[in-house]
Amino acid sequence: MMLLVPVHGNKDYIAASEKHSGRLGVLIGPSYYRKPRGMSFALDNDAYINWRNGKDFDEKAWVKLLDKVKDRHHPPMWVLVPDAVGDRQKTLNRWNQYSDFARSYGWPLAFAAQDGMVSSDVPKDADVVFVGGSTSWKWSTVKRWCRDFPRVHVGRVGSLEKLWECESLGAESCDGSGFLREGWHGRRARGIKTWLSVPTDPQIPLFA
Repeated sequence: MMLLVPVHGNKDYIAASEKHSGRLGVLIGPSYYRKPRGMSFALDNDAYINWRNGKDFDEKAWVKLLDKVKDRHHPPMWVLVPDAVGDRQKTLNRWNQYSDFARSYGWPLAFAAQDGMVSSDVPKDADVVFVGGSTSWKWSTVKRWCRDFPRVHVGRVGSLEKLWECESLGAESCDGSGFLREGWHGRRARGIKTWLSVPTDPQIPLFA
C-alpha cells in the first residue's frame, strides 16, 4: 500500500519518499500544488477542503491543476473527478459532467464514494474507488469497497492503526495530511515510520 501526503515543501518527507518510492508518495490539489519531481503522486480536486471552508467546488482551479501536470513525463497515479462531500446524487452528477473531460488527459480516473452509496453506484469506467464521505460512514464501509474493487484509495487516514487497517484490507493507497503537522521528526510522523518498518499490525494477519 502507498501513503500519499500533501507535503507543503517538507524536504525530510520528500527525501523519505525517494527512499521508500513504493510506499510513500504525494497528494497534490489545486490549493497545494507542488512539482512532484519524479515522486509517485495523485491529483485531488479540493472538494473536501472547499466543503470544510463553506465553499463550493472551484472548477477553474481544478482545470488549472490538470493543465500544470499534463506536460510532465511522469503521470499521476490517478485524478479524482469532482465530487460533493456526503452527497450521493451530486457526486454522480459531477461524474457525468466532468469524467469525459478528465479522461481526455489520459490518466486513470478516481470516483469518490460518498455516504449512502453502494458498489453498484460506481461508474463502470472508473479506474479507482476513492472512499470519502463522512468519517463514520467511511470506516463502516471501507471493507466492502476493498472487497468489491481491485483499486481502492482511502481518504483522510490519520493514525497508525488506520494505516494498518487499510493495509490489511488490501487498499492500494490512502492519504493523511495530519501525519506531518508537527514535521517529519514530530510525534505524528512516528506513525509513518512505524508503518514503514512494520507494514501490518502484528496482531492481525495481512488481508484477514
